[in-house]
Amino acid sequence: MFDKYGAREFGGGLAYECEAHDGYHVVSECAIIEVVKDGKQVAPGEVGEVVITELNNFAVPLIRYRVGDLAVWKDPMEQCSCGRGLPRIGSIQGRIQAMIIGTENQFVPGSFFARLFADYDYAINQFQVVQPDFGKLVFNIVKADLYDPQIMENVIEETRRHLGQSMDISVEFVDQVALGRTGKRQHSLSKIDVGAILGKIQ
Repeated sequence: MFDKYGAREFGGGLAYECEAHDGYHVVSECAIIEVVKDGKQVAPGEVGEVVITELNNFAVPLIRYRVGDLAVWKDPMEQCSCGRGLPRIGSIQGRIQAMIIGTENQFVPGSFFARLFADYDYAINQFQVVQPDFGKLVFNIVKADLYDPQIMENVIEETRRHLGQSMDISVEFVDQVALGRTGKRQHSLSKIDVGAILGKIQ
């Protein structure tokens, strides 16, 4: 096993990468994984929303449960070169809520901003990137002692390089970035409707 895809709601692992590194084999004895758009299965190679039906939870059945992830659907008729016959999903694109859409339908996962701000941890204590609508971004920033305005100029320039020069970006300085409902800080947060996001990245 090289990589694992799972969710806490289902007690851990749902799909595993093999030595062929060509998608994730679904543990189909335990769960049915679908990749859908508008409630319908997407075509092989397309990105869609992951929905999961658990087969072993008889107390609280989770049927077509939306975990909030995006993934690529693999052709179920195409067998992996490793010889295993289990169905597969392709690359995991990340959380829908963390996807940021560019002005020309580019999209980056939340990890993009984690890497970007990692270079400036001496100047920025906390950050959060919020997309309230298409073409707009808000950076919520908690300054550190070594903060320099040029740093935010660098961040904005790099963001526009990946998401479009016409992206409307504003900066708000805050005392702290609030914790989310899970007790974690969400570094990247999209407030755009899920269906609209899927429509942009297809």
